[in-house]
Amino acid sequence: MRSSPSAKLTGVQADLSVHNPSVSNQQFSAGGVHIQSMTEAINQTDSIKTGWMVQPSLLGVGDTQTHAYAKWTSGGNKRLYEYNVPRFRASPQRNPQDSNTGDWWLQYNFEKLMGYWPKHLFTGLQSSNREMPWGGAVYSESSPSPVMGSGRFAEEGWRYAAFVANHAYMDESHNLRFAYEKDLEAYSDTPMCYRFAPYMDFGFFYGGPGGNCGT
Repeated sequence: MRSSPSAKLTGVQADLSVHNPSVSNQQFSAGGVHIQSMTEAINQTDSIKTGWMVQPSLLGVGDTQTHAYAKWTSGGNKRLYEYNVPRFRASPQRNPQDSNTGDWWLQYNFEKLMGYWPKHLFTGLQSSNREMPWGGAVYSESSPSPVMGSGRFAEEGWRYAAFVANHAYMDESHNLRFAYEKDLEAYSDTPMCYRFAPYMDFGFFYGGPGGNCGT
């Protein structure tokens, strides 16, 4: 699920269900929230991504535990900071831009400030439209593709599928506004393996079992 591009977006938040999908050493599976610039020039593409992930090749071969992560890209150069997180069911996260300094903050549980990215790290985020996706992502060097979320299809719903709830954005005045389905775009590049389903007005389910996705 993603927002329409706009220069007036100054923050993103969501409650995330957290899972421990099974992946191999050359795969990853993640869920989270993003802020990214919408620029045509590759050297101006910026992004901030936070959430949870399982990626054994990055965190140490054999490490199949779920970790919280914070990742940023500036002009195509990637950096990753990861936090070892104890077991928890849902992860409320917020990434607001400071209205005074322009810096981008990572906020957890609506109160705890984890840190910030100084605005000078980014070019695209400061000067272009921004897009804010919510949901899951997977990667595999070869087929079959890994599990996304809980491994259950979105239409299986509550207690089964992974979910994003209370997904919202901050407008140009830094007011928090909930993101309704009618204002967003649902996206899945492999619907035979991973799907999306809305849940009333304040959330959606996503994910699937992976497998041979035909890509």
